[in-house]
Amino acid sequence: MSVLPGTGQNPSAGVLLDYFLPENADTVDVKLQILDANGQVVRTYTNIKNKDFKPFPGGPPAPVVIPAEKGINRFAWDFKSETLPDIPNAFVYGDYTGYRLAPGTYKSKITYKGQTSEASFEVLQDPNLKQVKPQDWNEQQSFIRNVESRIGDIHQSVNDIRKVKKQVVQYNELFRDLPQYMELVTTGKNLIEKIDQWESKLVQTKQSNFQDVINFPSMLNAQYFELKGFVDQHDPRMTQSAKERLTDIDRQWGDYQSYIQRTLGNDISQYNELLKRPYLHLSPMRR
Repeated sequence: MSVLPGTGQNPSAGVLLDYFLPENADTVDVKLQILDANGQVVRTYTNIKNKDFKPFPGGPPAPVVIPAEKGINRFAWDFKSETLPDIPNAFVYGDYTGYRLAPGTYKSKITYKGQTSEASFEVLQDPNLKQVKPQDWNEQQSFIRNVESRIGDIHQSVNDIRKVKKQVVQYNELFRDLPQYMELVTTGKNLIEKIDQWESKLVQTKQSNFQDVINFPSMLNAQYFELKGFVDQHDPRMTQSAKERLTDIDRQWGDYQSYIQRTLGNDISQYNELLKRPYLHLSPMRR
């Protein structure tokens, strides 16, 4: 979009960071990190585009790429933590971007060809929040981190079990017409059915756009996303309803974790035992 001469532009939202590079860094990695007061990295950027990123509806945004041209560069950190992990091609009606970090002291660190430069800065609390105390921010930040960890655990579990399912499908396709492998194929079909049933409780795979939310209810991961958005607000003071809601969802997630560890875990072990039979000579599956 072209800008007319003399037309003003709104400032970028976030902490403006200026850095100098002696040359264009088209193929050389320039890394920008944001660290909190404890020295923990809360966000990492690079100038190299992630070629493995594949966008899909309802998925996370593409990783932000920082400018790396010769001379002065400017970039705005949006106060947020890292983007959440996804389930490939699974539409989620939620915000994958990280949560807004609390006011406090932070440090930016840029690295280029083994050389680093650092600068500290302060993120101030809105002065209109008269009654907000540091413990309010601590409670909110801890709560959101817990919610995000649950989302990460769910998505990792689904991605892992999908790898198992893919192997079973491949074996079934390979041996479906051979009578001597009938038990293996039948056991595989039953395992696939249980995996699909388990996944359907965690992720709504029938959604492909925001209108589908009306026809197909969101599942457990979307409930965590919704709770994250509800709590990640300008005013950090927590409500009792949010705490109770997290307890309810955690109870459900605990049940699904037990199911995959016990029921699906036993079924996968039994399937692996069939794979070890002498006439098969196949490698057991791994999660």
